[in-house]
Amino acid sequence: MGSWCRRYAGRLPEVSPTLCEVLLLSLAMALGIMLGWAIASAGGPKPPPSPILCVSGFKAGSENLTVTHLYGDPICEAFEIENGAIEWRNLDVRLNALRVRVTEGGTLNGRSDVGLCDFVSGDVLRFPIKKLERGDEILLVHTPTGRLFYRLVVE
Repeated sequence: MGSWCRRYAGRLPEVSPTLCEVLLLSLAMALGIMLGWAIASAGGPKPPPSPILCVSGFKAGSENLTVTHLYGDPICEAFEIENGAIEWRNLDVRLNALRVRVTEGGTLNGRSDVGLCDFVSGDVLRFPIKKLERGDEILLVHTPTGRLFYRLVVE
């Protein structure tokens, strides 16, 4: 029996030491269950999106790429398009490990001035790039997590 129960059980004649110990164990179990429930309900980190993307125009001599979001999770705040210039946000397009810079000619669904965009199913993103050569590699990366969505090498 715990020392706390022995100490106070004698002063409170109407509370038996056994009852005191049972109440303390019940209180400890209840607090443990509440703490476990709170930790379990907090959840973990949100998994990265899992879109299915298709890249076309990726061949030697090509100077334009088209990225189509076929289906799957949207990529929230993927990029921003203003006057044909694309600024990558949560989607990063890299050519030979370097971020692709698009200063003009970029369109989303045929529009070149759409602002901050979520890249969702059915969207088509087109933009110019430097002339591709054999061995060039393109990567589509989820910027916050570094998860690779797409990788292709020109043959």
